[in-house]
Amino acid sequence: MSDIDKLQKILIIDDEYNLCTLLRFHLQMEGFKVFTAHNAADGVEAAKTKLPDLILLDVKMPDTDGIQVCKILRRNRKTKHIPIFMITGLSQMGIMEDAFKAGANDYISKPFDVTTIVELVTEKFSKL
Repeated sequence: MSDIDKLQKILIIDDEYNLCTLLRFHLQMEGFKVFTAHNAADGVEAAKTKLPDLILLDVKMPDTDGIQVCKILRRNRKTKHIPIFMITGLSQMGIMEDAFKAGANDYISKPFDVTTIVELVTEKFSKL
């Protein structure tokens, strides 16, 4: 069994409800079990309790930015090993650098083609 065959659960932490719904639909169609959280606090709690195989984390959220969430998840013994892909519409180079310094495994820029997000996530996860 390859690493990608073991991938079952994905947590999406993003305050954009429509994007979460769209991503969840496409990922579930490919057989992934998907959980969503729409703010940082709920996202951290879901990561600790659901223990997903991968987290898609928005950088810009109203309560706490995704970079801080990434740092919190990296400091927690239950979640520190979970791959985190940051998702953002912000294109500033400093944001990407901050995301990687915080412990992100990869960075996905918005807008992205939702129909190919499953392939992108699958490909990137298999490289970890």
